[in-house]
Amino acid sequence: MKITYYDIQGCDYEFLDGKPAIIAPQDTDVELLKKFDFVQLLDGRWCHYMTLDEKLHYLNNENEELLIFSHEPSDDNEPVERDAPIAYIIVMLAIFAIIFGLMFLYFSEGAAQSLIPIAAGIITLFAVRIVFSDNKPAEIITKTLSVLFVILLIGLAILGYAISKACDSCEGAGNGILEGLRIG
Repeated sequence: MKITYYDIQGCDYEFLDGKPAIIAPQDTDVELLKKFDFVQLLDGRWCHYMTLDEKLHYLNNENEELLIFSHEPSDDNEPVERDAPIAYIIVMLAIFAIIFGLMFLYFSEGAAQSLIPIAAGIITLFAVRIVFSDNKPAEIITKTLSVLFVILLIGLAILGYAISKACDSCEGAGNGILEGLRIG
């Protein structure tokens, strides 16, 4: 199938990095490619990763010999928003669950019960990130949580090392006191 992507004719369709992409012909003007959000790949080719609207347009016209993306309104289905509003609602609920779990952890004595909403919120955020890959709030929050998790692991490793060194020095001091008591 050949693709005419607005002003760029003779494009091809490929599946790159797990995403559908439009590959521009080699002799296309670079400024024109940049205008339509094409990026240059390591092999020198230029590609445009398809948006959800473009994927739907492609799927609706998959059996055609020539697929045309144009500025003209088409009779296809209404374009779907790139970031569905439900994704934002789910992200807000997941953040609320995490905050609620942290508050419950602070004000209650049962740590295990407060970890349930925290874990549910974090799992929900990662699920939204997978399902709605274009959702920026979920992307930012999951990356932040990942960095915080790595920092937490490093802090726990440092704390464990410090505790083991403190125990070693206490054990050595305790042996010295016992030796002194035996001599005396």
